[in-house]
Amino acid sequence: DRRIVDPLYGTLRRLGAVVDANYALLPVAWGEAPDSAGVRGLLTAAVVDVRGGRVLWLHTVRGEPSAGTGAAMAS
Repeated sequence: DRRIVDPLYGTLRRLGAVVDANYALLPVAWGEAPDSAGVRGLLTAAVVDVRGGRVLWLHTVRGEPSAGTGAAMAS
């Protein structure tokens, strides 16, 4: 059972209360992976229960390869 802790938990709980939200989709990490066709972007995201701090879903999504540089991908 994964949970987020303070100070992030407290901030998400307060923001969730303001907008009456139960869940938040959070970007966790961004990275790049070399690929035979170029550079592939990787985005890790999580869905969090803002009232209890429990991580409900955590996954890394792999983008399509790009021949561009990391700076071009980030823009």
